Amino acid sequence: MNAPMDSFVISLPSSWGEIDLDPARFVTGVTERARADRGDTFVASLEFRRQLLLLRRILEQTQLAGVVFLAGFGDVAEGDDGETVMTSAAYLVTSAAERFGTETLSFADVRVAVNDMELPANAERAQDPIVIDLGQGPVVRESLLYRDRGEDDAYAAVGVRYFSTIGDGEGLAVLGFITPNVALVDEFTDLFDSIATTLEFVRA
Repeated sequence: MNAPMDSFVISLPSSWGEIDLDPARFVTGVTERARADRGDTFVASLEFRRQLLLLRRILEQTQLAGVVFLAGFGDVAEGDDGETVMTSAAYLVTSAAERFGTETLSFADVRVAVNDMELPANAERAQDPIVIDLGQGPVVRESLLYRDRGEDDAYAAVGVRYFSTIGDGEGLAVLGFITPNVALVDEFTDLFDSIATTLEFVRA
């Protein structure tokens, strides 16, 4: 981790799976899943090699962004209007307090940092940052809407981010979730809140 803590604990529902951020294990895992799902011929194909290269580049960018944990969820829900693909991803980013020019961060510092944070070019706030208590102490929760780059009036995804101090202010943690199921933002936010309550940083 970038912040001076030894480890963290987070509990995911059984339908979620952690994505291995180690490059070698990541490639091995993706290859094994592709072989099991589509066979040796597909694994040997140019199409698969191109997909694997793209995934590796995404993984490298994820690591450069300071992500220390990545997980995903996928399912298909049956409804009156047919099938709905339900997907979401979770990530955790940590930063040492020194990155912000101080030895320790107060929760007030976190609130200021969130309010002053520059948003991605295709994002807007769905809700102003608010302070909520998730059991381990107060966090700042922020909801973002991401626009479809091809359609000005369409939203492609919704994201929810939780900002908190680590330990006694040694660092900042950002636990984030993103889902393309924009119409189900309230239901997903409840789910994200419940997962966020399990996050705990552990000192050896």
